[in-house]
Amino acid sequence: MFHTRFSLFKQIYTHRAAAEIELMIIDAMVAADPVLKLSEAIYSPKDYLYLTDNILTEIERSKDSQLAEAQRIIRRIRYRDLYKFVDEFIIPHEFLPHINEAIISWNRIHYGTGQKNPIENIRFFSQFDLNKSFHIPSDKISLCVPAKFEENSMLVFARDTTKRKAIQKAARKFMSKANVNYASSSLSVLSTAAQLAPQQGDTLPGQFDVSPKKRKFSISSSQ
Repeated sequence: MFHTRFSLFKQIYTHRAAAEIELMIIDAMVAADPVLKLSEAIYSPKDYLYLTDNILTEIERSKDSQLAEAQRIIRRIRYRDLYKFVDEFIIPHEFLPHINEAIISWNRIHYGTGQKNPIENIRFFSQFDLNKSFHIPSDKISLCVPAKFEENSMLVFARDTTKRKAIQKAARKFMSKANVNYASSSLSVLSTAAQLAPQQGDTLPGQFDVSPKKRKFSISSSQ
C-alpha cells in the first residue's frame, strides 16, 4: 500500500507533463494578479470561495488588454505548447540544507512518514488474540523492502523551448558547483552516492533542435 502511494505520486501526480502545466497555470495567475487581485482573495472568505478552476475561463474571456500575457500562457496550455522538461536531479538527503528549493520544481515523495519506514508505526493483531498488539520487523514482511523511504528531486523546465540546451548547461554547471560547495563544507568525504548527477538519458545531443520531431529528422538525415 505504501509503495503504491509512492508510485502514484512518482508516475502520475508529479509527472513531468503535470508539472509543466502546473507551472504554466502559476505563471498565468501571477500575470493576471495585478488586474484580478487573486492573491487578495485569501483575506475574504466570500471571494476565496469563488476562486475555482473557472478563473482560467474568466481570464480567457476577458477583454481587458492587461490580461494579454495571462491569456497567451493559457492559450499555450490549450494548444499543448507546454514548457519543456530540461533536466532532473535526484537530491541525496545530505544535500537538502545546501540546495535552494525554488529553482524550478521541487518534488518530495515518500511512503507517508518521510525518511522512516511506515511499517514501524503500525501495530498488528493476531486473529486469535485481539487484546495484544505487536510490531512486525520489515524483514519478516518481505526481503524486498527498500532501504530508503523518501526521494527528493528537482526538475528543471524551460519556458522558451528554444533555450532548452542552454538551460540544461546552466543547470548542470550549477549542480557541479553545488557538489564542490558541499564537499568543502562537509567534514566527511563526498561519496559517489551523495553527489548531484544528471540523468544520462536526459542529456540533449549537440545537434538538438527545437522539437523532438525535428531532432529525430536532423539525426536521421545526418547519418
